[in-house]
Amino acid sequence: MVNRSRFVGIHGAALREQVRFLLQASGLDFTFSDDMDRFVSLMDGWEAFVHPKFRAAHYEQAGSRFLAIHPSSEPNDVLGVIAWNVFETHDYETELRDGKAWVRDPWAHGWEPMKVRLPVKLSGRLHFRGGLRVIRTGMRLSWYLTTLHESYFTEDRADYIVAHATPEIMKSGLPDWLYSYRHSHELPRHRLSWEGRWNNLTLLWSSQHEVAYNVEVKTMWLRSRGDDDLVHTVDVFEALHKADE
Repeated sequence: MVNRSRFVGIHGAALREQVRFLLQASGLDFTFSDDMDRFVSLMDGWEAFVHPKFRAAHYEQAGSRFLAIHPSSEPNDVLGVIAWNVFETHDYETELRDGKAWVRDPWAHGWEPMKVRLPVKLSGRLHFRGGLRVIRTGMRLSWYLTTLHESYFTEDRADYIVAHATPEIMKSGLPDWLYSYRHSHELPRHRLSWEGRWNNLTLLWSSQHEVAYNVEVKTMWLRSRGDDDLVHTVDVFEALHKADE
């Protein structure tokens, strides 16, 4: 087993550089953007779910960002995206209880407080992550998108990554080597009033230290990789990660 306490983080730019080398070897590249109207337009065009936290009608977008992977010569031909919103909180449990983990003004939608009690206190500078969508399958782009986000998270010196998952997503599996969520907690069944339906969501999260470990390990792995094949690189990383569990 690797001594995880040794890894206290590495600058995210080094990891992004390695990912960019790999993508460019396959004729791809990535773009970082705060144009969330474009992100929503892409997701809507793919008929993909968009968390209300990424829609300007529901939430202030000053803290939102997204990444897109695309062919180097065709930046508008987006093959996959991931989005996140950066915010400060004294206690994320309060955000969940009051509905502000989803929308700016939950009370305008007839929100009923959620009876939630988290096993740990999540506070400080958080990255809410969502909107992971890959159109070009078979290239392992999901791993590169989550890895790129981790590089920005580390560089931002944020405290936690958090995310919400539906029962369908939980059943499909969320392998640590791919998504890097280390903890989960099932939230109470609750009615999301702006959607008009009941949901059984699970909260996922990882700490600053856990993400820093991921970033350093991935950086070292990519620097020592045997070739520039996108799929083979991830396949070997997955196998090594599972062997280390």
